[in-house]
Amino acid sequence: MNLEETDNKENMLQQAGALFLRRFGRQPAHISLAPGRINLIGEHTDYNGGLSLPSAINRWIATAMAPRKDRMVIIRSENFDQELAFSLNDNLKPRRHWEKYVLGILEVFAHIGNEDMGFDALIVGNVPLGAGLSSSAALEISLLNSLQYHYQAELTKMKVCKMCQTVEIYKLGLRSGLLDQWASQLSHKESALFIDFFQGKIEPVALPAGEISWVVVHSGVERKLAGSRYMDRVEETLMGLNELKLRLPGTSHLRDISLEQLETIRTQAVWKSRVRHFITENERVIEFRKSLTQSDFRRAGELMLSSHDSLKEDYQVSCAELDFLVEAAQTVEGCLGSRMMGGGFGGCTLNLVQNEKTGEFTKGITRLFQEKFSKNPKIFKFFPESGAQVFPFQD
Repeated sequence: MNLEETDNKENMLQQAGALFLRRFGRQPAHISLAPGRINLIGEHTDYNGGLSLPSAINRWIATAMAPRKDRMVIIRSENFDQELAFSLNDNLKPRRHWEKYVLGILEVFAHIGNEDMGFDALIVGNVPLGAGLSSSAALEISLLNSLQYHYQAELTKMKVCKMCQTVEIYKLGLRSGLLDQWASQLSHKESALFIDFFQGKIEPVALPAGEISWVVVHSGVERKLAGSRYMDRVEETLMGLNELKLRLPGTSHLRDISLEQLETIRTQAVWKSRVRHFITENERVIEFRKSLTQSDFRRAGELMLSSHDSLKEDYQVSCAELDFLVEAAQTVEGCLGSRMMGGGFGGCTLNLVQNEKTGEFTKGITRLFQEKFSKNPKIFKFFPESGAQVFPFQD
């Protein structure tokens, strides 16, 4: 069976501490953990003020850090086996992709923190890269929380998330929303977060334990948001809002528009289908939440399939591999629902599976994937976790 069940928080802390000791010859002062996330439903809605239902998972990015007596900074990325070394006086430019996140976080923090001493840091994680599980947001949150602790800055959790979003917008060129950062920073153990991005409202939603499992299957296609069609979707929905303001007096936000109003507009313009996804996806989030609270998992599965169809047809962010996995999952015993998850154009599918059928599902989807692509898929079973934390290190 090719099911990768994830590690626990204690092992992640021990690993980060041991790696820091090996590299720097001393113990870290603290270790900051930030989890990746799955998004149960509510895709491509956050940057337009919609609804989503994400959950942190038991995979983390860890930042182990200790102060120095000078103004030097050494940051090691264990996963990339690369390092940065510089003085706080330097105006450093990123040379590698991971450095854009690290230096971006340091830059936004410099306006708040009293950076009068340097530090050694080691970053390591087990969130799969390029899979749509928000390894980037977890890195941002982990490092910024670590800097806050190191420099004894006073930042609210919401402020930390907003600063991380600023890095993505101005350093990565992504006009992204806050779903990933909020999920990583604010999640509750054994719960999802019902998020209304328009109102800034967050409510924990208990996830049933023991009856269902959340199984993620990697399509084998790594996804990259920057420079992709992701930004086209942001622009197309903005175009839709501008058109709707002209056509429907009193409109100020996409949340003002009902599906019935949208369908009265006769146009073949692409923005209409993008807005249709936004409206119907918000409706699915509300109904999905209700289905979970009533333990109506079959209805929840139907809503996931409907979400995928909308992402495929109206929003056009799927790909052949994701479509195959969703279609194949419906033929495998124990699967109640499936959909692409994340920004799209690659990454993973999320599958709602009867808990006692997880083994059968894993074997079945592996066989079908092998027959189609002549290789084994990566499959993960995740558990809902609490949000980011900083741990003073104890040997």
